Amino acid sequence: MSSYTREKVLRIPVTLCELHMEDSEDLSYDLEEKYPMLFEYAQPKCFQIAPTEELFLDYVLEYEWDANGEYGKIRELYPSEKERYKPIFQQILPDVNMDLVHLVEFCWYNCSEAPSYYSMDKSKDKFYEEV
Repeated sequence: MSSYTREKVLRIPVTLCELHMEDSEDLSYDLEEKYPMLFEYAQPKCFQIAPTEELFLDYVLEYEWDANGEYGKIRELYPSEKERYKPIFQQILPDVNMDLVHLVEFCWYNCSEAPSYYSMDKSKDKFYEEV
């Protein structure tokens, strides 16, 4: 059954090559097989492939089923957060650039993909232009 779902994640864009995976029909399943203790969808302190159209690797901090609303918030990590989470990301991406990891909190109706919350470039959104 579909519901609004809220997640707070550390998100980084990735490629299949970076994940050392070939084209896959079920990438999430293949990664759970390859990294059984690190990947599990919707579980805090585990990685998942983001439920978005674009390919992102998420490290789940919080997950809430039956949440309210639809929104997305994004920010860069503080230096202390980059240092704290780097060893975790290095388990999957040994050469991870922590400057590319963003904190993302989002809520969406999970009957489809969530918006690809990642970019903080407001220049592409007309809302941020002068009126």
